[in-house]
Amino acid sequence: MNPFLFELSSTFPLLGTIKIKLFKFELAHYQDALFEQHNISCPSNIKHSVKKRRAEYFAGRYSAALALHQLGYSNVVVGTGVQRQPLWPSNVVGSISHSKNYAVATVAKQRDVVLLGIDVEQYLTSTEAQAYQKLVVLNSELALIQQAGIDYQRAIMAAFSAKEAYFKALHPLTNCYFEFLDTEIICVELANNRLVMSIKSRFYDQALSVICYLEPEYILSLLIKKG
Repeated sequence: MNPFLFELSSTFPLLGTIKIKLFKFELAHYQDALFEQHNISCPSNIKHSVKKRRAEYFAGRYSAALALHQLGYSNVVVGTGVQRQPLWPSNVVGSISHSKNYAVATVAKQRDVVLLGIDVEQYLTSTEAQAYQKLVVLNSELALIQQAGIDYQRAIMAAFSAKEAYFKALHPLTNCYFEFLDTEIICVELANNRLVMSIKSRFYDQALSVICYLEPEYILSLLIKKG
């Protein structure tokens, strides 16, 4: 494998019919030739973007291609829709995320999973967390997370990541964007270094659970609603 990518997928439990591929990537080792080498399409807007954007796009689509291969889909091109959303094969649900030098993708068959959303984020500094707070989380939500024993900076990032996973899962249904404060965290539990958050919004008729894996360098959030 090119030194650009280092796989971390084995750090997460096997989830049966739900496939996850997680990579850490090094921008210094990125090369445009990776797209052709791995048969991954590079849209025109990505070709003309900065190196960092090209690298994270490739890493996300490469993660998706490997996850699809595990699901039984080979040589599939994951396109990009008009709202920049991934375009999956028919009968497949999926989600892609990247943050700084991490990229992750998850896929499943629609017969097994109704909603699927994933997000990866790296931790914020204290100053950054304070700037994010008013945009991302209500004081009541923040209190719930901190009551579970999570410090301020990780609590802000966990709320951000969980709501991103929620949005990614619902976007194929709603086909619209909504703000972080359009959602509300109503319950939080911590077990085995995992936060389980229940989130509700006017965009879906019931609360949905998001699992946040609190790793030393990043948070990975996953929403799965089985059929």
